[in-house]
Amino acid sequence: MSVSGRSSSQRLRRRLRVFRSSLGMAFRAEPRAAAALMVVMVVNALGTSLIGVLLARLVDRAGEHDVTGVLTAVVLGAACQALLEVGFRTQFSLRLEVSQRVDVLVQQDIAEVAGTLRTLEHLEDPAYLDRIASLRQESDCLADSCWSVLEALSITVQIVLAVSFLAVIDPLLMALVVLALPSVWLTRRARAVEQRAMDAAAERGRLADHLLDITTQARSAKEVCITNSSETLRGYAARAWDEASSLRLRAEFKMVLLNLCGFLVFTAGFLGALAYAIHASLSGTGRAGEVILVITLAGRLQGQVGHAVWVLGRLLKSVQVADRYVWLQDRLAEERTGATTPPGRLRQGISLRNVSFRYPGTDRDVIHDLSLDIPAGGVIAVVGENGAGKTTLVKLLSKLYEPTSGALHVDGVDLADIDTEEWRAGMTATYQDYARLEFLVRESVGVGKLARIDDPDAVREGLERAGAQGIETVLPNGLDTRLGLTFDGVDLSLGQWQRLALARSAMRRNPLLMVLDEPTASLDAKAEHDLYERFTRLSREVSQAYGSVTVLVTHRFSTVQMADVIVVVQGGRIAELGTHEELLAAAGLYSQMYQSQARAYV
Repeated sequence: MSVSGRSSSQRLRRRLRVFRSSLGMAFRAEPRAAAALMVVMVVNALGTSLIGVLLARLVDRAGEHDVTGVLTAVVLGAACQALLEVGFRTQFSLRLEVSQRVDVLVQQDIAEVAGTLRTLEHLEDPAYLDRIASLRQESDCLADSCWSVLEALSITVQIVLAVSFLAVIDPLLMALVVLALPSVWLTRRARAVEQRAMDAAAERGRLADHLLDITTQARSAKEVCITNSSETLRGYAARAWDEASSLRLRAEFKMVLLNLCGFLVFTAGFLGALAYAIHASLSGTGRAGEVILVITLAGRLQGQVGHAVWVLGRLLKSVQVADRYVWLQDRLAEERTGATTPPGRLRQGISLRNVSFRYPGTDRDVIHDLSLDIPAGGVIAVVGENGAGKTTLVKLLSKLYEPTSGALHVDGVDLADIDTEEWRAGMTATYQDYARLEFLVRESVGVGKLARIDDPDAVREGLERAGAQGIETVLPNGLDTRLGLTFDGVDLSLGQWQRLALARSAMRRNPLLMVLDEPTASLDAKAEHDLYERFTRLSREVSQAYGSVTVLVTHRFSTVQMADVIVVVQGGRIAELGTHEELLAAAGLYSQMYQSQARAYV
């Protein structure tokens, strides 16, 4: 099989998979409504064509003065029409209800799959973010995809029945179907135009949303007010939104023109078929009932083809959205998570061998061919200027990124082969960009160890280990105080938020790896030193039993002296390595930075 043949087969299997998934979600969300909708769609498909036959029978029986036949046709026609009116209204209501319920499930599924990806690379990939933005905006199409397929089948049945009845009158009337093909082809072109516009507009739409968030969120509003830049930022957002809207509007205009061309071609055929039927009736080769049947069926056929074109467009859009959805699922399936269980105790330690790393979408390494040994039970401090690669290094240790080249080993086992969730379950970390979890205090801290989130004693122990035990006493409801102004809670100072983040990290008692990446920027020098000293003491206690490794990242050199080894990073490489005394004696980069900071304090 050729490559194109395999790719077409793969796309078909992917789309069938999404169709089955969408249909399954429909029955999971509203099983009775979904089953009723399928029955109603079948009844509506059959009843639509039956109306034309009954009208033709009515005219023919009237011409033959058959009162019984006329009454029968009238009664059946009226019943069928009433049934169709109720049926189509019921179909609309059921479809809307089921689709809304499924849309909720789809949104949850998107969030679950996107949130389950085990590294951060996808969150810094613009192409990924654009796809996710489009997928979330068009999730209703995915929720509606199974019904679009069923509706397409229903309309196909209606068209086949209409064409069959027309063929009985005269096979030439089947040409109407051929004249419908341009509409189908032009609809596919129109849908492709729309999708290209949506893809092109996605980044501008995200930019507009980002700028509007900056002007409306409390964390950034202070600077916006001080710089008086609100109007400027809103102007940037408006321009970005206008550019995105302009792309979409131009695409919609092209879509209208393409669809109009297809409609005009079919309309010309319909008028020709009508003229042909009338001529046959006037010349005596046809019956009046056949003229009515042609008018009814051809008119219905025109509506059916028009609706089929709309459904096809909807279905094509659903397929495109489904491709993105399956791409997201496949991306999760392709992630390498590792199957090896991390050791219960470190005996050798963690080593990095010729590790290099570059962020997605960039062509520059931020870590270059770095090799480092961190012995079991060791406490190392990582220092360096901003942008040197310190935070990237600890994120590699946390398995938030995979190295571009090289490898990290834990007791001789490649970290890539170790199960990601189990590795992270055996470590603690507090980063400089810590999260402000606006939950109850006990939840904001307890989430550090979910198994004990409802244990107030465990939460208090975490607070004490982080030196934050005094927070409970100053809050109105203690551990049950709601945090943050977003949900009408209590706001904290930066230092208090940082201590809660540290307490969250301290919830895990026996980590193999403890990472502190400049988590104390809002604390004064003495408080930071005391805190690092506290965590270093705790880590040494744990290391005796478990061989745990502690990595401290800080700009303040007064705290690094407690480390066993100091790693000086410059330009993504290790510039110096040694103890505080050794590095001072070497009179290199570390000594220069240390002396500079010491003079500033003096």
